[in-house]
Amino acid sequence: MSTRVHLEMLIRYRLSKNPFSREAERSLASFQQILVREAADNVLDLAVSEALLGEGALLVVVAGDRGAGRTLRLKVVREKFEGREGTGIYISVRPDEREEFVFRMVEQSLDASRGLKQAIRRRILSLHLLRSKAVSELGTPTETAELILGSIKSNVPAFLLIDDFYNLFFETKLWRTYVMEMLRHIVSSVPEGVLTAIAVSKEVLDEIRAEQPAFYSRIHEKVELAPLDLERAMKLVAKRISAFRLEDMGDPLYPFTEEFIGEALRLSNGNPEELLRLLNTGMLLAYKAGKHRVDAEVSEALAEVFDVTDVTEKLPEEAKREARFILTNILDREFHIVTVARALEVPPSVEYGRLELLVDSGFLIKTGENRYRLHPRYAEKIGKVTRAILSIR
Repeated sequence: MSTRVHLEMLIRYRLSKNPFSREAERSLASFQQILVREAADNVLDLAVSEALLGEGALLVVVAGDRGAGRTLRLKVVREKFEGREGTGIYISVRPDEREEFVFRMVEQSLDASRGLKQAIRRRILSLHLLRSKAVSELGTPTETAELILGSIKSNVPAFLLIDDFYNLFFETKLWRTYVMEMLRHIVSSVPEGVLTAIAVSKEVLDEIRAEQPAFYSRIHEKVELAPLDLERAMKLVAKRISAFRLEDMGDPLYPFTEEFIGEALRLSNGNPEELLRLLNTGMLLAYKAGKHRVDAEVSEALAEVFDVTDVTEKLPEEAKREARFILTNILDREFHIVTVARALEVPPSVEYGRLELLVDSGFLIKTGENRYRLHPRYAEKIGKVTRAILSIR
């Protein structure tokens, strides 16, 4: 979309920014402006309150599918701590970074330290200077954990928030165990007034339980984010739009109709990130059609592109999410298992079984070791999707 078209669309719908974009989200004064609460938020609120009062030292796991709102919850937790002068570490596990993850945690510990003993600061600095070496040369998981603990203990109330935890499951089990043991020691040793929260997919949580029972046993609370229903979907739309509304339009959902939101919710399977993507697409379709409302007519056009139930309805239930992703994102290109596994935040060992189910069902053909492609029988469907996506852009 050109800059001119983007600006004209915002002017028509009386918005200062596209409320469904990452850029707009980053400009918010508070992430709580766009949070649509559910039961999981009550558990997180209690954990934050206990830590701020110095009465708890919990490990909370926030579980849900990719796009369910886990990152938003971690950002809200950080806001609440910082609003009460709490400090800590907020870090994401990046793809393929291995030892760099530990170095970044240690660096953040050093940055956050208040009144940290000079000897501990020197140890952290020495670890930073040795970052070119392997972690195995720098100490055991317990020794590395103690460096981080030195900072956390000097900063109570404090938080340790870890996002994108699924990326650990694309590394070796040996490296994963090192990180898990380091974190287990931290969680077991922090004083009251420290909250540790980790965001994971449900599949990753199952893998942790099976592969890392010692770490899993340290989890105090597991909260799972639920798919959106229509009421919460409309609240999400209203909150997003309200944050960037130029003037009161008399309708908190404008330019969207309830009918459109309901159809977008169905197509998204209740996933907030997918819903935002469809809302963004619907708004652009309505603008290009010269419409002032994103209505049922637009939802019909959207369904023409993104409704793939006619293809997926007979596929195995546990692999339908993969099938939808392939049909609307990968299309007819050859792909490696890691492409889908990373996108859906599923450990490769689990994803392999799901993709093989799709091969057995005739949906995919295997083109090599861990490589797949959509079966040619779906060429017509893919052609229609491809043409529609190109026309929207």
